[in-house]
Amino acid sequence: MKRAFLSTIITMVLVLFPALSGAQVQNDPVRRNPMHSPNRVGIVNEFSGVISGLTGKGASDYVAGGGVYYSGLLRSSPILAFGLHAGLSGATSLDGYGDIIHGVVAGEGRIYLPMGPVVDIWGSVVLGVGFLQETWSTNNYYAEDGVTRSGPVLGGGAGIGWYLGPNLSVGAYVRLYRLLWNGSDYVNTLDDGAISEADYYGLWWTLGGYVALHY
Repeated sequence: MKRAFLSTIITMVLVLFPALSGAQVQNDPVRRNPMHSPNRVGIVNEFSGVISGLTGKGASDYVAGGGVYYSGLLRSSPILAFGLHAGLSGATSLDGYGDIIHGVVAGEGRIYLPMGPVVDIWGSVVLGVGFLQETWSTNNYYAEDGVTRSGPVLGGGAGIGWYLGPNLSVGAYVRLYRLLWNGSDYVNTLDDGAISEADYYGLWWTLGGYVALHY
């Protein structure tokens, strides 16, 4: 009798233990898939590469270029972050003898909207200082003249990111910047005549992808 009772207990344990273990894993999304708990609070180091250019009348005189940007943020909650944004990007004139470079150093505020276990969308506002530098060259590409405009910068953007791991995400975004320099000069164009600088240069745009580290 005792042997039969002991055999019954052992059989029940051998049958039920795997079932209980399996149920525990199914009820624990972290064990089932570590990607279900990305790090959404802490320090964010975001590095990006972009294509860039103008939106105003001058856009037709330049070929879109490229650049690099960095955002260092403190994500104080899953939905709010603030920190530093900086970068350089440029474009080249159609004739190949001119270049334009846009630079910015600014504070950034960002709102995140978690859209699922591994996806965030976000909106961003930046406010700081920047410059727009043009350089023209002669036929032998020797830099001979140029002009630099500088002043406050106001910008905004939106992006989407995917977590590849709890501390790593990749994504894409678009940003627009307005450089508010002091001046009311005009740019002479062949097709439209004299155009105000604000209308000629318009907004500076960037479209890029990024890699971000979350700690």
